[in-house]
Amino acid sequence: MLTIMIQFGVLEPTLQPGLSRLRWQCSCGDILFSDVTEVREGGVAELIAQMRRTSGVEVSVTTYDRPSGNQQYRGIHPHNGPGTTTVPAGPIIAPPQPALHLISCMHGDQFRKVLQQDRVETVTTDRTLLCFLRQRYHHHRGRFLQLAKLKRINGISFVKICLPAGGSVDVRQHNPCCAALPAAPSACECVPPKAKVEPSPTAEYRCIPGPPATIPPISPEYLASLLTCPTEVHEQDTWILNQLPKRICGKLQGQLGQPAEGWGIYYQEGWDRDLIIMIIFVLFLVGSLLFGVLWSRYHFDVQGAFGVSAYMVAASAGIITVVVTRAEKM
Repeated sequence: MLTIMIQFGVLEPTLQPGLSRLRWQCSCGDILFSDVTEVREGGVAELIAQMRRTSGVEVSVTTYDRPSGNQQYRGIHPHNGPGTTTVPAGPIIAPPQPALHLISCMHGDQFRKVLQQDRVETVTTDRTLLCFLRQRYHHHRGRFLQLAKLKRINGISFVKICLPAGGSVDVRQHNPCCAALPAAPSACECVPPKAKVEPSPTAEYRCIPGPPATIPPISPEYLASLLTCPTEVHEQDTWILNQLPKRICGKLQGQLGQPAEGWGIYYQEGWDRDLIIMIIFVLFLVGSLLFGVLWSRYHFDVQGAFGVSAYMVAASAGIITVVVTRAEKM
């Protein structure tokens, strides 16, 4: 029963040892949560403060508790200082800015992931970044195709990427790749190290280098929720943009026998349970009503007809459970 409730999204999964669970309510009214690991002391508090500054959400945090596992039902609710401006004495010629590429990975089909590298020099704030990400995702994946596959974005993760010469892409997600490292979690490779980030002489990226204060640096579920409504983000905030790895030395390209390593984001897709449940329920409701009308029309047994119809509607609950449970395993 607990497994079914978790699959339906009614009950949260058990919190694992060493993690902290953040809970907040997005602008659409959904109660969301995300589990993070604190790498640096005070990292969780910093993350919560940034989330509040960025979109104004109220975030609550709980740590692992062995007896309860910190499970909750999903319907239960849980400063930047002023800057200074210096007026230059004369005209200053700004150096040319390098081309910035954002690497993003998404599902191409059931077995293949695709990599996109988009120019992002004109993106200057978190709000414009989120609008850009949403537009590019729908452009690459297709809005109708996404609905037809009954999928939705469940999270946007920071990831390390391995790109062979053949065009395929290997997305190295934190769990299990980084979690299996001997020095985990401090050895997380989901963000570029200092040697790969400006102002290092060997820099390839512009972002805040690792190791981050928390893992993940920004909650994947939080980013996905902001993607649905970018206007909830403060107009001039750049917290997300500053964290995002932006490549400064051209597109990532692999060579024969020498796959290229890079960093970017990964769109985590999952089954849209709400849409699946709605479709199944509507089909059974319409089908049962049609059966009841036809049976009563041709067999003159209204009570028996709608008795069978009621049974069909009730059976739809069990079928929905099976479909959603199986869908989560695909």
